[in-house]
Amino acid sequence: WLDRSGPLRVRLARRGDDLIPGQVLVAPAGTHLELDPSCRVLLTQAPPEHGVRPAASVLFRSVTRRFGGDAAAVLLSGMGTDGAQEMRLLRDRGGTTFAQDAPSSLIWGMPGEAVRLAGAEQVLPPERIAAALAALARRPDEDDAPPREGGTKP
Repeated sequence: WLDRSGPLRVRLARRGDDLIPGQVLVAPAGTHLELDPSCRVLLTQAPPEHGVRPAASVLFRSVTRRFGGDAAAVLLSGMGTDGAQEMRLLRDRGGTTFAQDAPSSLIWGMPGEAVRLAGAEQVLPPERIAAALAALARRPDEDDAPPREGGTKP
């Protein structure tokens, strides 16, 4: 259903998947999703965190280690605090962070904790989060941007 609810392609991750701009990978049930040192998908059966597996905390730590401020993270409706501290760490390193807003959330636990910890840069309903992510995915890297007038890059 996520694949049908926004402009980005969404699918279940498979071990060894490459990261592709504009594609969203979701951890399969019962499996943590991380990135290996070469940025390929690693699926593990490591112990649950915050009582859950997959845990957003595991993924966000992995993404922050690999990409730092060049990453985006999203916390949608959910119970507990999974991912909130790690989202704050990603934001502190310059990453772009989103939390689902309370009115559109069935349970505002995880996104609410991210807001409380100042980990969420933007607090939006899911359709606006999807649009913002699509815009980020389309944004050209500065190295690929055409030169400004006078020949300098942005």
